[in-house]
Amino acid sequence: MNAPGKPSAYDAEVPSALAAQRGIFDHESGSAIVLEARKQMTKQAAVRLGSTIALDDTTLTMFGLLTRLQAFNEGAAREIDANNPFASASCIRSLAEVVALICHLIEKPADLHRISMQASQQHRFSVGKLLRAAQREAPGFEAVYEQLSNFAHPSYVGSTASMRVTDGDQFSWTSTPQFKYDSEAFTMYLWVLELTEAGGMLWCRLYDAVRGASTL
Repeated sequence: MNAPGKPSAYDAEVPSALAAQRGIFDHESGSAIVLEARKQMTKQAAVRLGSTIALDDTTLTMFGLLTRLQAFNEGAAREIDANNPFASASCIRSLAEVVALICHLIEKPADLHRISMQASQQHRFSVGKLLRAAQREAPGFEAVYEQLSNFAHPSYVGSTASMRVTDGDQFSWTSTPQFKYDSEAFTMYLWVLELTEAGGMLWCRLYDAVRGASTL
């Protein structure tokens, strides 16, 4: 979702220098930056909605998408602050799924009814289909989603996240969730930041698309 040729946190390997370029140097700056991104996202949405809001199914469904973007931004930031990589990754993965859903809906605005109050269980989306839409919007999206899923699913990454071998072959393990390195937390802040920025921009694009069509 960055301009072509611009470094992106969606690359498979994210250097901590990229987080620093966005002003993320520690937990305090990372938390503040993702909070500001959430505020900017809601401001952008408010401009689209205007002072007179039509409370029909279309708008209410768009409200729901915006709420989910805000919720997972807030949840991810809170869990990164708490030094919990497992919960952080799960929240960020859910945030990524909302962004992927919006990418799909931009391509097919008529599908908005599938997440409206009128939708049923049979209207559920395949996550794979949503990810492919996000991948078309931002090459590399699926690679980051896979990294996040490794924490959420039973895997080697999830099982060894609290284990560390230090210099001198000293082994340590803790039952308390924690990041092995600060740079891992900074990378997660960066993912939240980019996903929130992208989510806000894409939400506005989708709102324009569905408001250009007939209401649900």
